[in-house]
Amino acid sequence: EFVRLARTHDYTIVMDGVWSPKSDDNGREAIEVAARLIKRRVAGGIYQPLEYSENSVSINRRILSAFSRAGIPVVLLDGDIVPGPTRSDYDLVSIDNVTAGEALATHLMERGARNIRFLMRANWVENVRNRARGVRNEVLAKGLRWSSKSIIMADPADASVVAKLMKSSPRPDAFVCENDVIAAGLMKTLGSLGYKVPDDVLIAGFDDVRVARLSSPGITTIHQPCEGIARAVFDRLGARMLCRTIMPAHILLPYTLVVRGSTGGINRARSRRRKRK
Repeated sequence: EFVRLARTHDYTIVMDGVWSPKSDDNGREAIEVAARLIKRRVAGGIYQPLEYSENSVSINRRILSAFSRAGIPVVLLDGDIVPGPTRSDYDLVSIDNVTAGEALATHLMERGARNIRFLMRANWVENVRNRARGVRNEVLAKGLRWSSKSIIMADPADASVVAKLMKSSPRPDAFVCENDVIAAGLMKTLGSLGYKVPDDVLIAGFDDVRVARLSSPGITTIHQPCEGIARAVFDRLGARMLCRTIMPAHILLPYTLVVRGSTGGINRARSRRRKRK
């Protein structure tokens, strides 16, 4: 969508990023990418903050400071560089990850879940933290148990960790995962351990990427309006390029709760009808 918009408005878009599996290398690559773009004298930047690096907070600040010194306006995509509820001085376009987490928690509790866990990787980014915060808010609002142990930082492919978690007391009956890829990985590991989704445990994710639709059962998730987000980012960057002094804005786009078989949605309902026949 960024490319299409750039062509429509007669801009050239340069896309770059980091690809190293090592977090330390990711930080170095991100700094190098920013330096290359600044050297090319780009008119503006769209920046998705660096994720899952031990030094991501300082690296994000360093990169944005470099753009500011060069006089290049930047709009943040998906997440801020400071912990909520505070805001940085940069424009941000995203969904409301807190209320999205609340929506998933509400759905799981309506399906009967009473012991919900949030699964995420270490060195989380701010939007993931907001998702966990939303789940926590709704669980506590319903008078259910929530503690520091309700947030699990682990690799969903680690069968020993997942097995230990499923033997804990009280046993988790639902997981909200930081994204659909993590949810799919957890679902696969649970299957290898003999647990069935959604009969034994409910699984939900975020983003509604391809894996959520192709998994069996399909993964209940939060759909992000990617094209709408791209248009809002593009429009905001254009406004920022025309007037550097406008107040920074946090533009929130609407999300959609997509219910699938991993929480007993349509896949499970169809299965039940077949059984009755």
